[in-house]
Amino acid sequence: MKTLRTTNVLVSKTAISAILVLLAGQSLLAASAAAAAAPIKKPVANTQPAKTIPVKRAAITRSAQAKPAVNLTSTVFIERTEKNAAGVEKKVLKTPAQISIVPGDRVIFILDYINQGTEPAAGFQATNPIPGPIQFTSVREDWAEVSVDSGVNWGKLTALSVSDGSPVKLRPANAADVTHVRWIFPAAIEAGKKGSLSYTGVVK
Repeated sequence: MKTLRTTNVLVSKTAISAILVLLAGQSLLAASAAAAAAPIKKPVANTQPAKTIPVKRAAITRSAQAKPAVNLTSTVFIERTEKNAAGVEKKVLKTPAQISIVPGDRVIFILDYINQGTEPAAGFQATNPIPGPIQFTSVREDWAEVSVDSGVNWGKLTALSVSDGSPVKLRPANAADVTHVRWIFPAAIEAGKKGSLSYTGVVK
């Protein structure tokens, strides 16, 4: 099996594809957790004790009858440039399973959402960790936040700083420092409303 060298670590093409697919699952889990924690306008009386549901390393407490109304579908695409019969170049999107992934490939992450409930979904948020073989480049939504310290601090990239190795000397953060992307919806997602979120990266 051919391998790619990324940051002094050998990563197979198959492994990179698997990481991209796993990231989609992480998006769904993180976003669903936020939906479950959002307040419900019309609570239903419930005599059952609240239960704690583990989500990754954290836990959320919700009513036994509370269910997230927002459904999410996460997909990953690789952008390639191809020529048609006339020799004209155009951008095309491929899935990780369709091609051999190589360093420099542009990766597009898309998270589609729809509120399938009958009430607005308030306080909804989604969080994406950046996988190791991928370097973050940009996020489509100007209201999204990023983290450069594994989710400890959040904000616009231009407002964040990282240590250059010294505990007291900081430098402005750049795209290569981003570890997570987060979307906190500023308003409730109305019943039936759908849309998408997206960010991009490149294979190291």
